[in-house]
Amino acid sequence: MHDAAMKGDVAAITAALDAGAGVDESDGRTTPLYLAVKGGHFAAAKLLIERGADVNAVPDPRQRRSFCSGKTAH
Repeated sequence: MHDAAMKGDVAAITAALDAGAGVDESDGRTTPLYLAVKGGHFAAAKLLIERGADVNAVPDPRQRRSFCSGKTAH
């Protein structure tokens, strides 16, 4: 699901979630929501939040700094 979130592929994210993927599934560094927001894929981010993504979940604290500093597309 991380690849789909990174690309903003809403259909693939939906399919993964419907198949039982965890909405906050970590790859050890990031979550799908983090990747969607970082890439400026707000439809994907909205879907993840609607499906229960934890908006505060950032497994690697180093990622929090760039996430919170506004280094995302607007």
